[in-house]
Amino acid sequence: MEITGRSRLATILAGILAVVIGGFMIMSPGKALVFIVTFIGWSLIIGGVISFVSALTARTGLFNHSGFYFGVFEVLFGILFVTMPGFFVAWLYVLIGIGVLLSGLDSLRVAVALRRQVPGMSILPIILAIMIIILGIAVICSPFVAAGIEVIATGVMLVVAGVAKVCEGIFVPSTPAA
Repeated sequence: MEITGRSRLATILAGILAVVIGGFMIMSPGKALVFIVTFIGWSLIIGGVISFVSALTARTGLFNHSGFYFGVFEVLFGILFVTMPGFFVAWLYVLIGIGVLLSGLDSLRVAVALRRQVPGMSILPIILAIMIIILGIAVICSPFVAAGIEVIATGVMLVVAGVAKVCEGIFVPSTPAA
């Protein structure tokens, strides 16, 4: 009944769960993103309340305990995540887009400088840098599309991993072959 320390049933159930979650991410990437951000928000709220309560029960002064400040910070951001998940998804991908854009601009600067110093150098680094710049602008202009593509890709990976787990649970022998 065991596969490297795990039961076959647990392996099959873990695989089915991965397929279900992956399928949800593929079918409804927007809802999956909202769920993830909301889950993070509730985690921040719970962690903040724990930090705040810990600060209240500490023997040092309330305002001298860093848990008080972290607790307030976590609860406030958690409330914002829970009440405005779409806003945080959009801003996360806008920031990623800005990072990609800046990286592309830097790559273009280096590629142009190298092309001037090395006669006959390929134009490929310049083309790739321009493609990175375009990608960064696309992510900035359409953060939800970028987020959706990432969620769908993650969903596909979960489905594939889940199917592999189910197969592992079904086909791997229960006792090692001698």
